[in-house]
Amino acid sequence: MIHTNPNTQLSKNYAFRKPGRIRKPLYRLCSLIALVTTLGISGQSQTVVSPLWQGRGLILRDQLWSISVINGSTSAFTGRIELIVSDAVTSLPLFSGVSKEIIFQHGSMVLSQQRVFPVNYTILSGTYQFNPTINTLIPPGVFNVCYKIYKSGPADKTEIAGEGCGVLESDPLTPPTLVVPEDKGELNTKRPFFTWLPPVPNNTLTRLNYTIKVVEKTADQSPQEAIERNFPLLNQSKISQSNINYPSTIAALDTGKTYAWQVLAYNAGSYVAASESWAFTIKDESTVKDPYWFGFYVPMINKGSAQVIQTIKDLRVTYNNESGDTLLPCRIHSLAAAKSGKERKDILYDLVLVPGTNYLSIDLGSLQGIRKGDVYEIAFTNGRNERWWANFKLEISGK
Repeated sequence: MIHTNPNTQLSKNYAFRKPGRIRKPLYRLCSLIALVTTLGISGQSQTVVSPLWQGRGLILRDQLWSISVINGSTSAFTGRIELIVSDAVTSLPLFSGVSKEIIFQHGSMVLSQQRVFPVNYTILSGTYQFNPTINTLIPPGVFNVCYKIYKSGPADKTEIAGEGCGVLESDPLTPPTLVVPEDKGELNTKRPFFTWLPPVPNNTLTRLNYTIKVVEKTADQSPQEAIERNFPLLNQSKISQSNINYPSTIAALDTGKTYAWQVLAYNAGSYVAASESWAFTIKDESTVKDPYWFGFYVPMINKGSAQVIQTIKDLRVTYNNESGDTLLPCRIHSLAAAKSGKERKDILYDLVLVPGTNYLSIDLGSLQGIRKGDVYEIAFTNGRNERWWANFKLEISGK
């Protein structure tokens, strides 16, 4: 059984901490608070709860029930365990669970999910989403995990028999993965196109967004040192997609210089993870085509608003073929014609696919009906009945 609380407010931003790992002082503070809480509780109660799961890494929801209980009283009692998971920085509760009735014998006992199930879960915040029928991974973040044991009895005389807390730092399987510009790559555009892959797993991250930082890098600095020490030329946040063009509203990058870039992932304002830091160099003035050469692969999307891919010849997109399709018919049509109410004339194109990530290059010059300067949409529906698309514009070469 699962419940929702519509009145719960969304999590506020985490306090700043170094990308990639929570700062040690903050982690130690969270651990100290949990320890003091447990020690204070043990002084008031004869029953102590201690987590047995690891404090950092990947952990499944059901593993949170791996605990030890020490009943220091002289007799056994019957009760239920309440689990509450909350944001370690904001203290915002995310979800809770209540076990079945358990007999707590005198002495120590080790519990696991088999001993406490069935469990009734309650969602307390929209930042966390899980299917109660599936044993899912705890989402990336830092959480306080607390337990309370309630003795069974009349509803108006519920007694807390014992409590205990622990701190969990849950890492994603992978942080955001940079794609292009490639590390140590040389570019011939002053306004690069940046793209990356989301952190994995991201199915529990319901409000995922990104911050990108670009800085100039000196010869004696590593990319990470440049990111940490140098003034950002680009520091854009709340990016909903995993790609962005270098904005035309700020000064272009300089030729002959080297730059570092990094992407940070957030979920509903809470820090998740940071990518590696990569470096790239802008070629000398004679080879730069700005800003109409975009030779990178752009991910196709199935939600949100697509940025317009500008190209002078080939449309290059990536698509993760999780549905295992081998051939997908695509339809290409002009968005301007659709908005004006003119008759829609689709251009048909078949995509040949392999399982996994596909890097697709389509020669737009070979397609009849593509007009330079117009914005088009290419779209298909896969075997899962998911619609994927990308928007593009064929520019005039040398413009």
